Amino acid sequence: MRIMHARELLRDTDKSVMEVALECGFNNTSNFYRLYKKYVENHPGKARVKKRGENSIKYGVDNS
Repeated sequence: MRIMHARELLRDTDKSVMEVALECGFNNTSNFYRLYKKYVENHPGKARVKKRGENSIKYGVDNS
């Protein structure tokens, strides 16, 4: 549940990975990264990359 909440926060907010980890009850970012990757099958930064890509398409920005 904490990882899924973290996934939503990463996708929907501009909070840093560390802020999200702490908000979701992880005091150790290494542990957060390890568990996030285990359950989401990607590292937390990928949520941000996807979000930026969607915003670029939405607002007509070309990232090429």
